[in-house]
Amino acid sequence: MTNIFEIIKEMPKGRKLYCPILGETEVTIDITDNIYPISTSSGEESFTKEGKFYDYYEDGECVLFPSKECRNWSKWALVLVEDGDLVLHKSGRVVRFDHHSMEFDDIVRFASEEEAAEQGKKDALERIVSKTNEPFKPFDKVIVCDGVDDNWMCSLFSHYDIGNKKFKHITLNGCYVYCLPFEGNEHLLGQQFKEEHLK
Repeated sequence: MTNIFEIIKEMPKGRKLYCPILGETEVTIDITDNIYPISTSSGEESFTKEGKFYDYYEDGECVLFPSKECRNWSKWALVLVEDGDLVLHKSGRVVRFDHHSMEFDDIVRFASEEEAAEQGKKDALERIVSKTNEPFKPFDKVIVCDGVDDNWMCSLFSHYDIGNKKFKHITLNGCYVYCLPFEGNEHLLGQQFKEEHLK
């Protein structure tokens, strides 16, 4: 049975679901309730993560649907997602939905602002890492560090670890995220890492 709680827990306020007993209803989410985390906005009725009225009937069925016309949760995005909504794409990225460039079938669930902010940090880190992709050769003099809580130190470059996307710069004293040529960057030795060092 589909875990509809995971799909809708970050659904924008004001969107309605359909219940054959209640009709169209706005729902609220309580992430602290492990049994009945989905409730009507009035709080009078609650549903399990699978959209059932009662948890203790094993054969009970889902009574909460995307709409009156769509009672199939595999098609939920067609009914509930609008342009601009934050969603988790099947690629694992949090994005704003745009029907011109995305397929509804590519959406896993709604996503939160916090997840979007975390995605932004990851994207910034990837941009920074891509700037440090100098083609180093064995025994090149380099300075290395792992990020915000680390200080730059000097080393000799050994090789790239192709299978490790994050710590891919292998030197004589370890593996690192960031690697810059020693020449021209001597002044950074011992300093705490800052993003502007990579510009």
